[in-house]
Amino acid sequence: MTIGRRLWKFRTPALLAVAMLTGAGCATIDGRVDPTMFPAAREAATDRPVPDRPPVAVGLALPAPLVAQDYIGERLGDFMGPRVRVPIGRIVEAAALRALGETFQGAARRTDGDGSRADSGDTADAVAAVVAIRRIEMNYRHELSFFLPIHPAFPSVRRLTVRLVLDAELRDPAGRPLWSKTLDSGAIEPSTPRSPLSSGFEDPRTSVIRLAHQAAWRVLLDLAREARDWIEAEHSRERRL
Repeated sequence: MTIGRRLWKFRTPALLAVAMLTGAGCATIDGRVDPTMFPAAREAATDRPVPDRPPVAVGLALPAPLVAQDYIGERLGDFMGPRVRVPIGRIVEAAALRALGETFQGAARRTDGDGSRADSGDTADAVAAVVAIRRIEMNYRHELSFFLPIHPAFPSVRRLTVRLVLDAELRDPAGRPLWSKTLDSGAIEPSTPRSPLSSGFEDPRTSVIRLAHQAAWRVLLDLAREARDWIEAEHSRERRL
Protein backbone atom coordinates (compact mmCIF):
# COMPACT_ATOMS: atom_id res chain seq x y z
CA MET A 1 0.00 0.00 0.00
CA THR A 2 2.85 2.36 0.78
CA ILE A 3 4.42 1.85 -2.65
CA GLY A 4 1.02 2.24 -4.35
CA ARG A 5 0.35 5.50 -2.55
CA ARG A 6 3.74 6.85 -3.54
CA LEU A 7 3.17 5.95 -7.19
CA TRP A 8 -0.26 7.60 -7.10
CA LYS A 9 1.29 10.70 -5.52
CA PHE A 10 3.62 11.19 -8.49
CA ARG A 11 1.11 10.12 -11.14
CA THR A 12 -0.68 13.47 -11.55
CA PRO A 13 2.48 15.63 -11.87
CA ALA A 14 3.93 13.14 -14.36
CA LEU A 15 0.79 13.21 -16.50
CA LEU A 16 0.76 17.00 -16.43
CA ALA A 17 4.39 17.11 -17.53
CA VAL A 18 3.67 14.75 -20.42
CA ALA A 19 0.67 16.83 -21.44
CA MET A 20 2.74 20.01 -21.37
CA LEU A 21 5.49 18.44 -23.50
CA THR A 22 2.98 17.05 -25.96
CA GLY A 23 1.21 20.39 -26.26
CA ALA A 24 4.47 22.22 -26.81
CA GLY A 25 5.39 19.84 -29.61
CA CYS A 26 2.10 20.43 -31.40
CA ALA A 27 2.70 24.16 -31.95
CA THR A 28 2.16 25.40 -35.50
CA ILE A 29 3.60 28.72 -36.64
CA ASP A 30 1.54 30.63 -39.20
CA GLY A 31 3.60 32.19 -41.99
CA ARG A 32 2.47 35.10 -44.14
CA VAL A 33 3.15 36.64 -47.52
CA ASP A 34 5.97 39.18 -47.36
CA PRO A 35 6.86 40.85 -50.69
CA THR A 36 10.18 42.02 -49.24
CA MET A 37 11.30 38.37 -49.25
CA PHE A 38 11.17 38.16 -53.04
CA PRO A 39 14.64 38.57 -54.57
CA ALA A 40 15.31 41.83 -56.37
CA ALA A 41 14.07 41.65 -59.96
CA ARG A 42 17.24 42.98 -61.53
CA GLU A 43 16.54 41.48 -64.95
CA ALA A 44 12.83 40.78 -65.06
CA ALA A 45 11.73 43.51 -67.44
CA THR A 46 15.04 44.68 -68.87
CA ASP A 47 16.96 41.49 -69.64
CA ARG A 48 15.98 41.64 -73.32
CA PRO A 49 14.04 44.78 -74.28
CA VAL A 50 12.07 44.92 -77.53
CA PRO A 51 11.82 48.62 -78.42
CA ASP A 52 10.01 48.18 -81.75
CA ARG A 53 6.91 46.55 -80.25
CA PRO A 54 4.21 48.07 -78.06
CA PRO A 55 3.82 46.65 -74.55
CA VAL A 56 1.58 43.61 -74.25
CA ALA A 57 -0.40 42.41 -71.26
CA VAL A 58 -0.66 38.84 -70.05
CA GLY A 59 -3.40 37.14 -68.06
CA LEU A 60 -3.00 35.04 -64.93
CA ALA A 61 -5.39 32.19 -64.20
CA LEU A 62 -5.00 30.84 -60.68
CA PRO A 63 -8.08 29.10 -59.20
CA ALA A 64 -9.23 30.16 -55.75
CA PRO A 65 -8.65 26.70 -54.19
CA LEU A 66 -4.98 26.91 -55.18
CA VAL A 67 -4.67 30.45 -53.82
CA ALA A 68 -6.06 29.22 -50.50
CA GLN A 69 -3.68 26.24 -50.37
CA ASP A 70 -1.45 26.00 -47.29
CA TYR A 71 1.37 23.62 -46.54
CA ILE A 72 2.17 22.35 -43.05
CA GLY A 73 5.54 20.63 -42.93
CA GLU A 74 7.50 18.49 -40.51
CA ARG A 75 8.67 19.70 -37.13
CA LEU A 76 11.67 21.98 -37.15
CA GLY A 77 14.50 20.64 -35.05
CA ASP A 78 13.66 17.68 -32.85
CA PHE A 79 10.30 16.06 -32.10
CA MET A 80 9.42 19.01 -29.85
CA GLY A 81 9.94 21.64 -32.55
CA PRO A 82 7.11 23.60 -34.15
CA ARG A 83 5.64 23.10 -37.58
CA VAL A 84 5.27 25.98 -40.04
CA ARG A 85 2.08 26.63 -41.96
CA VAL A 86 3.19 28.14 -45.27
CA PRO A 87 0.55 30.06 -47.27
CA ILE A 88 2.12 28.77 -50.45
CA GLY A 89 -0.91 29.49 -52.64
CA ARG A 90 -0.88 33.18 -51.76
CA ILE A 91 2.91 33.31 -52.09
CA VAL A 92 2.69 31.82 -55.60
CA GLU A 93 -0.05 34.28 -56.49
CA ALA A 94 2.01 37.27 -55.34
CA ALA A 95 5.14 35.99 -57.09
CA ALA A 96 3.25 35.32 -60.33
CA LEU A 97 1.66 38.77 -60.47
CA ARG A 98 4.99 40.42 -59.74
CA ALA A 99 7.08 38.33 -62.15
CA LEU A 100 4.56 38.66 -64.99
CA GLY A 101 4.02 42.35 -64.31
CA GLU A 102 7.74 43.09 -64.45
CA THR A 103 8.40 40.88 -67.48
CA PHE A 104 5.46 42.11 -69.57
CA GLN A 105 5.47 45.90 -69.82
CA GLY A 106 1.71 45.84 -70.37
CA ALA A 107 1.29 44.31 -66.89
CA ALA A 108 -0.47 41.18 -65.67
CA ARG A 109 -4.24 40.86 -65.26
CA ARG A 110 -6.31 38.28 -63.48
CA THR A 111 -8.55 36.43 -65.92
CA ASP A 112 -10.20 33.96 -63.54
CA GLY A 113 -11.79 36.22 -60.95
CA ASP A 114 -15.28 36.64 -62.38
CA GLY A 115 -15.37 34.06 -65.16
CA SER A 116 -14.79 36.65 -67.87
CA ARG A 117 -12.88 35.64 -70.97
CA ALA A 118 -9.53 37.15 -71.76
CA ASP A 119 -10.54 37.68 -75.40
CA SER A 120 -13.46 39.98 -74.64
CA GLY A 121 -14.03 42.85 -76.99
CA ASP A 122 -12.71 45.39 -74.50
CA THR A 123 -9.26 46.29 -75.83
CA ALA A 124 -8.37 47.88 -72.49
CA ASP A 125 -8.54 44.42 -70.88
CA ALA A 126 -7.11 42.45 -73.83
CA VAL A 127 -4.21 40.10 -73.12
CA ALA A 128 -1.79 38.42 -75.50
CA ALA A 129 -1.99 35.09 -73.65
CA VAL A 130 -2.90 33.59 -70.29
CA VAL A 131 -0.51 31.91 -67.86
CA ALA A 132 -2.44 29.30 -65.89
CA ILE A 133 -1.22 27.61 -62.70
CA ARG A 134 -2.81 24.18 -62.34
CA ARG A 135 -0.94 22.51 -59.46
CA ILE A 136 1.15 23.65 -56.50
CA GLU A 137 3.26 21.27 -54.41
CA MET A 138 5.73 22.24 -51.72
CA ASN A 139 7.75 20.55 -49.03
CA TYR A 140 10.53 21.44 -46.63
CA ARG A 141 13.03 19.26 -44.82
CA HIS A 142 15.02 20.03 -41.68
CA GLU A 143 17.55 17.22 -41.41
CA LEU A 144 20.29 16.69 -38.86
CA SER A 145 23.72 17.35 -40.37
CA PHE A 146 25.85 16.53 -37.34
CA PHE A 147 25.76 16.63 -33.57
CA LEU A 148 28.67 16.96 -31.17
CA PRO A 149 27.77 15.24 -27.87
CA ILE A 150 29.93 17.56 -25.77
CA HIS A 151 27.01 18.55 -23.58
CA PRO A 152 23.28 17.76 -23.71
CA ALA A 153 22.54 21.43 -24.29
CA PHE A 154 25.00 21.77 -27.18
CA PRO A 155 23.01 22.79 -30.28
CA SER A 156 22.87 20.47 -33.26
CA VAL A 157 23.43 21.63 -36.83
CA ARG A 158 20.66 20.94 -39.31
CA ARG A 159 20.22 21.34 -43.07
CA LEU A 160 17.05 23.13 -44.15
CA THR A 161 15.78 22.76 -47.72
CA VAL A 162 12.61 23.89 -49.48
CA ARG A 163 11.30 22.61 -52.81
CA LEU A 164 8.44 23.93 -54.93
CA VAL A 165 6.85 22.24 -57.95
CA LEU A 166 4.24 23.87 -60.20
CA ASP A 167 2.23 22.64 -63.16
CA ALA A 168 1.68 25.58 -65.53
CA GLU A 169 0.05 26.12 -68.89
CA LEU A 170 0.13 28.89 -71.49
CA ARG A 171 -3.24 29.52 -73.13
CA ASP A 172 -4.36 31.74 -75.96
CA PRO A 173 -6.77 34.63 -75.16
CA ALA A 174 -9.73 32.30 -75.78
CA GLY A 175 -8.46 29.87 -73.14
CA ARG A 176 -7.17 27.17 -75.51
CA PRO A 177 -3.97 25.44 -74.30
CA LEU A 178 -0.80 26.26 -76.24
CA TRP A 179 1.75 24.37 -74.17
CA SER A 180 2.22 23.10 -70.64
CA LYS A 181 5.18 22.29 -68.42
CA THR A 182 6.22 21.36 -64.90
CA LEU A 183 8.49 23.78 -63.05
CA ASP A 184 10.72 22.51 -60.26
CA SER A 185 12.75 24.83 -58.04
CA GLY A 186 14.91 21.98 -56.81
CA ALA A 187 16.00 21.86 -53.18
CA ILE A 188 17.13 25.34 -52.16
CA GLU A 189 18.86 26.25 -48.91
CA PRO A 190 19.28 29.43 -46.87
CA SER A 191 22.31 31.57 -47.57
CA THR A 192 22.68 32.12 -43.82
CA PRO A 193 24.87 29.89 -41.57
CA ARG A 194 23.44 26.55 -40.42
CA SER A 195 24.82 26.69 -36.89
CA PRO A 196 22.81 28.66 -34.31
CA LEU A 197 26.16 29.68 -32.77
CA SER A 198 27.26 31.47 -35.95
CA SER A 199 26.78 35.16 -36.62
CA GLY A 200 23.96 35.82 -39.07
CA PHE A 201 22.05 32.63 -38.21
CA GLU A 202 18.35 32.91 -39.12
CA ASP A 203 15.58 31.17 -37.22
CA PRO A 204 14.44 28.16 -39.32
CA ARG A 205 10.82 29.31 -39.02
CA THR A 206 11.70 32.51 -40.84
CA SER A 207 13.95 30.68 -43.30
CA VAL A 208 11.14 28.36 -44.38
CA ILE A 209 8.96 31.31 -45.34
CA ARG A 210 11.84 33.16 -47.01
CA LEU A 211 12.81 30.11 -49.06
CA ALA A 212 9.20 29.58 -50.13
CA HIS A 213 9.19 33.15 -51.50
CA GLN A 214 12.53 32.61 -53.25
CA ALA A 215 11.44 29.30 -54.80
CA ALA A 216 8.19 30.81 -56.07
CA TRP A 217 9.99 33.80 -57.53
CA ARG A 218 12.62 31.61 -59.21
CA VAL A 219 10.22 29.32 -61.06
CA LEU A 220 7.66 32.01 -61.92
CA LEU A 221 10.26 34.40 -63.32
CA ASP A 222 11.50 31.58 -65.57
CA LEU A 223 7.91 30.87 -66.62
CA ALA A 224 7.21 34.55 -67.32
CA ARG A 225 10.29 34.87 -69.53
CA GLU A 226 9.47 31.69 -71.42
CA ALA A 227 5.91 32.90 -72.02
CA ARG A 228 7.21 36.28 -73.19
CA ASP A 229 9.69 34.70 -75.60
CA TRP A 230 7.01 32.44 -77.04
CA ILE A 231 4.56 35.31 -77.53
CA GLU A 232 7.21 37.45 -79.21
CA ALA A 233 8.20 34.58 -81.52
CA GLU A 234 4.55 34.08 -82.52
CA HIS A 235 4.09 37.78 -83.21
CA SER A 236 7.24 37.81 -85.34
CA ARG A 237 6.02 34.79 -87.28
CA GLU A 238 2.65 36.43 -87.91
CA ARG A 239 4.33 39.58 -89.25
CA ARG A 240 6.35 37.51 -91.72
CA LEU A 241 3.26 35.78 -93.10
